[in-house]
Amino acid sequence: MKLSSLNQFFQENNGQFSSVRAQTWLVILCFCADWIVHIVRDQAFVPDISIVGVVLGVLGLKVTQKFAEDKPQQ
Repeated sequence: MKLSSLNQFFQENNGQFSSVRAQTWLVILCFCADWIVHIVRDQAFVPDISIVGVVLGVLGLKVTQKFAEDKPQQ
């Protein structure tokens, strides 16, 4: 993956950096890293309900933000 395509991923349509996308990416990356650590240690992966809540909350925030941005101006 090129660095420019990664840079485009974190930019909104207007060209500004999206902190919500960066936070979403970071939370999902940490969740996957935790999952991989459990697999390597041969432990059962049972995520805490608070971790699942954070992941779903961040994803929900991004979806809500996108719907608010795409509303047609009246």
